[in-house]
Parts: sequence; C-alpha cells; structure tokens
Amino acid sequence: MNIDILLSEKKRQIKVILCADDFGIAPGVSSAIIDLINQKKITAASCMSISKFWHEHSQHLLPFRRNIDAGLHFTLTGFHPLGEMPILAPNGYLPKYRDLLKRALIGVLDLKEIKDEMIRQLNAFEIAWGSLPDFLDGHMFVHQLPGIREVLIDIYRSRLQGSGAYIRVYSTPISVIFHRRVNVLKPLSIGYFGWQLQRLAGNHKIPVNSGFSGIYDFSCKVPYKKLFEKFLIGIEDRSQIMCHPGIVDDELIKLDDLTRQREAEYIFFLSNDFLETLKNAGVKLGRFY
Repeated sequence: MNIDILLSEKKRQIKVILCADDFGIAPGVSSAIIDLINQKKITAASCMSISKFWHEHSQHLLPFRRNIDAGLHFTLTGFHPLGEMPILAPNGYLPKYRDLLKRALIGVLDLKEIKDEMIRQLNAFEIAWGSLPDFLDGHMFVHQLPGIREVLIDIYRSRLQGSGAYIRVYSTPISVIFHRRVNVLKPLSIGYFGWQLQRLAGNHKIPVNSGFSGIYDFSCKVPYKKLFEKFLIGIEDRSQIMCHPGIVDDELIKLDDLTRQREAEYIFFLSNDFLETLKNAGVKLGRFY
C-alpha cells in the first residue's frame, strides 16, 4: 500500500455527533448544554418543545444554530401534553413509559391522538426556532415503538421530506453492544425497536445516523469517564452519542429522576479528560452533514 495512503488512514478521525438530550426540560439543564455548545464540546441538542421552558430557552440557543444539529425530542410520557389527549392523558398528564410501552405492544394506542400531539410539538419547535428541526427522536426512545414509529414516518414525509433532516435511531450491531459491555440488556431492548425503525426509514429513503451510543443505567456506580470510553468502542462516522449533562435545580427534581448523574456528565465534558479521551480514540466532534 502507498505510504501516503497509510499516513492518511492513520491521521483519519471518525466524526461523531455528541448530542445533549432534554434541552428545555429545566433551567439548569439548558444552561449546562448551552455552556458546552459554547465551548464546542457538544454538536447537537435534542429539544423538548413540550416543556413550559422551551420558548424562553430556545432564544438562548438560537445564536448557536450554525454550530449544532437542533433536534425535536418528541415526548409522550411524564408531561402535560400541548393539547387535549382524552385517551392517553385523560387526567391531563401523559403516562409513564411502562404504560405507553404496554399499550404500544398490544396495539391499543390511539394513533390519531398521538399524531396530533406530535404535530403540536413539531409546530411549537418550528415557531420558536424559526425553522424545522435538523433531526427527530423521542424522549425515552418512544419514537421507535410500534405504531408510533409509523406515525413518525408519516409526519416526516408530510413535513420534513426534502429538508435534509434525519431520524435518530438505535442502530448498533449486537456484536458491538456485547463488546462495550455497558448494561447489555438495556441496549438490546432499545435496539430491538430501533432496528425496526431503521428498516422503515430505509424503505422511505429517510436519512438516519450510522450508529448510536451512550445508553447506561444512569447510576453513579461507574465513573462516567470509563463509561464514555466504552461508548466509543465500535463507533462509526456519523454515529450519534447521547448524553444528558445538566445542573440540578428544583424544576428538574420535580420533573425527572435523572439528576445527580447529569452533573457528573457535565463535569466530565468540561474536563481535559474528555478531550484526551476523544483524541486517544481518534474521534472528532461534528454535525450530521
């Protein structure tokens, strides 16, 4: 092989999208994400337009719109929906994930009601952001569930076709999941639905990320630095790594169980260890395109 080719391959870096989820859920989370984007340590943010903070927080994110992929984090659990949902949210509050999963698996979801809510969330995103999202995904991966994934494809084709937007899917090979050895059962269960969404998107020629990483049990049993090193195993160009950096505040505590570990992630991304970890793995951060 030509020496120039060998040298170019040695220097080649894998481009990875590092995506901070849950932008807009609470002030401390949004401020931490904006800080990391400002430091060029995050290249995507998945936004909760369902949140009461979305419109206000989006205005602080707008100055960075050329630096990140801004996605819509469809939310169908744990929040007040943006409109009436008498079947899924009869008391005005969306169900827990376990209940939504059960309904999806036995096929009793009212998909028109869900589609109407997802469109409301897309509209709320577009009004505040001034344009369509760069990608679509779902809080707790709800966008991959049976029935909901078909609704997602319908919305993409009617509203985002030709925009260049992509859909985030869990698309990691089983061999890589076992090689990473991070909560193997959780990635496998999420992946079961993700692989089906990936095939569905492929049938409609909708772009998707080429790989995915970042799933763990959100405990503090293992230092996040060690987890992140494992997240980089088997990573490919245009893979997306999910993360949840944030600062804990009263609003977050009221809304979400994921608190202390958000701060552990935030501290790691602020550190030099983060940059060294990327360098040692031959990874650079970038956007989808």
